[in-house]
Amino acid sequence: MIAAGDGRPVKSILEIAYLTDDEIKRGAEIAVQAGVAYVKTGTGWAGKPTTVETIRLIK
Repeated sequence: MIAAGDGRPVKSILEIAYLTDDEIKRGAEIAVQAGVAYVKTGTGWAGKPTTVETIRLIK
């Protein structure tokens, strides 16, 4: 796991409302390869809800 300079875990945010399914999968893969501790589905401002299918894509 990658940590910030002060030792805190790094979180990644994928704004899924603006991504295709393939981009969501690739973004999650990159996050895992980078060692981030958490992947969020968005900031909440895009207006598209997260679905179970989206979580499956990320997983």
